[in-house]
Amino acid sequence: MKYSIKIIFLLLLVNSTKITFGQNNITNETLICGTWKLKSYEEAGVKHLGSANQNESQMIFYADHKFKSIEPGNIENGAWNYNPTTKILTTTDNITKKVAIIKVSKLTSEECVLEFKDPDGILLKVHMIPK
Repeated sequence: MKYSIKIIFLLLLVNSTKITFGQNNITNETLICGTWKLKSYEEAGVKHLGSANQNESQMIFYADHKFKSIEPGNIENGAWNYNPTTKILTTTDNITKKVAIIKVSKLTSEECVLEFKDPDGILLKVHMIPK
């Protein structure tokens, strides 16, 4: 569970939504860019609300395809890429070079839902909202 939470926070820092007024060309990449915070997550089909400590964590996706994951006591940086056809978000950590492949099951200006399997093969679904 502890490892699952760390992955959730890494992913949280990769997403955010900032849409400006008068912008007519909103793409999936535009929706991903910004700062996202944890609303809830599902582990093996069981829904959990984030703890007070987890609620401080955030995922920031930048327009230049860099990301920052911030959680208490840990900051990670890397690169991201999104394929709108497959709805797959790929992140690569700058230091460890670890690649995460994440399915984006919902992406709106109000919510981003990411699905992935942790190293133990448990399906995690992370629900995020803009910060």
